[in-house]
Amino acid sequence: MDKIKSQKQLNIQTEDRWDASCIHMDVPSLQKEDYQLQMLQNNRIRGLLELSVTGREEGSRYTYKTLNGASLEERYRMEAMEKKEILELTEQLLSLGEKVKEYLLDPNRILLMPQCIFKIRGEYNFCYLPIEYQSFCEAYHGLTEFFVKKIDYKDIETVFLTCMLHKETMKNIYDLKEILKKYREEAGEISLPEKRTEQKLDIFVNEEGEEELFPLEHPQKQEMVCEKKKYGFLKKFGKKIKSGYWGDWDDLLTEAENKTEM
Repeated sequence: MDKIKSQKQLNIQTEDRWDASCIHMDVPSLQKEDYQLQMLQNNRIRGLLELSVTGREEGSRYTYKTLNGASLEERYRMEAMEKKEILELTEQLLSLGEKVKEYLLDPNRILLMPQCIFKIRGEYNFCYLPIEYQSFCEAYHGLTEFFVKKIDYKDIETVFLTCMLHKETMKNIYDLKEILKKYREEAGEISLPEKRTEQKLDIFVNEEGEEELFPLEHPQKQEMVCEKKKYGFLKKFGKKIKSGYWGDWDDLLTEAENKTEM
């Protein structure tokens, strides 16, 4: 079967049935019976939407049962994505990529368009298309473009993650596991508070810029310490980005700074 060259050739449609919703993909070529279809039809692979294929006059129709789950596109049409959700999706995707290999399936056939990813009962589910379309690396970078549009730029920790994922996946070939590992190391460096030997003392910067020690049992001062740690994280992250460490994201960072100051 010929390679699908563009998303338009997939002709993605949704259908709400009385028993369950589904999504259809119509492609202009016939699907021949092969081992991929046999694997998908004879095994229920956790993380993949159930697939059925029917021949049509003009090609083949791939139908995926979405079990009334919301697609990524629908879910974040009006809401912002957060760091936790991006990490959760990416980690589940990596796990699924390893799982499909056990069934002799190709992770590059997992579709990563936002309208083809569904959250069902707390887990992300993906469409597997038994036709060559995009490589995993190309498809995931396209997904980061969606992240960029859907995050809240006041949420600096999410901006930090999205910035790194987008930049590091611009290469033709990359290791997503290593990128996540690098992210956790870098995020840990700037988010962990400095360790203190005193268990019941912390440091507060007064108006004159001098550090003072005081017991944490004073609620008002404890709250001020929390604020200091919170904004200390933002300052450190801001310096890291402005130094060019994550590359030229001038437009994104300018927007992030403007929204953070609001």
